[in-house]
Amino acid sequence: MDKPFIYWRSVLIKMAGATLLLLGVLVVIFVLMDFSENSDDFTDNGAPLNLILGVYYLNYIPEMIRLVLPVAIFVGTLFLAGRWSERLEFTAYRAAGVPERKLLAPFLFFGVTCAVLLSSADAFLIPESNLRRFDFERQYLSGKSERLESGVVFRQESEQSILNINFYDALNQYGYQMQLMEFNEESLTKWTKASRMIWIDSLSIWRLRQVEQRIFSENSFQVIEENLVDTTLSILPEDLLRRSNDMYQLTYPEAVHYLQSLKRLGIGDLQLPVVQFYGRVFYPLSIILVSMIGFTLSTGTQRHGRGVQIASGLVISFVYLTLMKITEPFGAEGILHPAVATFLPHGFFFIIAVLLMSARRLKLLE
Repeated sequence: MDKPFIYWRSVLIKMAGATLLLLGVLVVIFVLMDFSENSDDFTDNGAPLNLILGVYYLNYIPEMIRLVLPVAIFVGTLFLAGRWSERLEFTAYRAAGVPERKLLAPFLFFGVTCAVLLSSADAFLIPESNLRRFDFERQYLSGKSERLESGVVFRQESEQSILNINFYDALNQYGYQMQLMEFNEESLTKWTKASRMIWIDSLSIWRLRQVEQRIFSENSFQVIEENLVDTTLSILPEDLLRRSNDMYQLTYPEAVHYLQSLKRLGIGDLQLPVVQFYGRVFYPLSIILVSMIGFTLSTGTQRHGRGVQIASGLVISFVYLTLMKITEPFGAEGILHPAVATFLPHGFFFIIAVLLMSARRLKLLE
């Protein structure tokens, strides 16, 4: 068995073990902090213990793993590579003529593999668990699921009609004081007003009550009043209510369709869900970048000890997360394109990783 294979196997096995251990520790800390924050709400809203553990936290764990996986891999890389560096094992490999890129390769391969797995899980599996968790939050933690819209709702029902609802009750699927304006290229052709619109789930239609219709001709209009009218509106109940966490409940194909639907319905302020979508897409890149940075720092600061490595790791993690949070509002406000705003932190730290590796090759980190 040749030495490169032994090195690769040792790195992959130990990185997997360290990552799983750190994930377990971080998830436990995450759960304890969340339970401490929400325990009063659980009690006040009568949430049963079996649902708290079996529905809420069981379905929260995949999202927790998604959030803390880059940190776990970063710390694991710092410890493992730092330990081997302290033992002069990397020095021995370099003395034997092994280039730096080959020493980095298994760490980078592990990071890329985890990034691909995380991206796949976030694309298709994690949204399902988030959906069940958000349903629990809406029932027992009402303050968690924030709405993007309240009160007056406007939707473009079709290319030639606009729907206006003064208030929409999502729980009962009622709309109050509804108006539907239909027009051609030149003028308004029909105006429909109803005191209430009700979603009939069995028929998948909207039923209007106390309806007044005005049909306009060139020089006059006709008024029709009816107590009950069934419509063929294409808008669904979910189209009338958006929440700030909608994007995290959708698979990637569903998210693309969701954004297209919002655009088709004429909804403004689409930047936030678009930023959230691109944030999900680019987030796994952080795993690859912290693998590169962690390896470079661990093998380049052995004279300063592990304390410097840990401190450097904490600072970099904090700056990385802070930068992601700082740039997202620029995309949400339309100052930057959402893709640019969400990619900027990763692009910045890619440059940092390249500079650190260049400095390492030039012996500036020794």
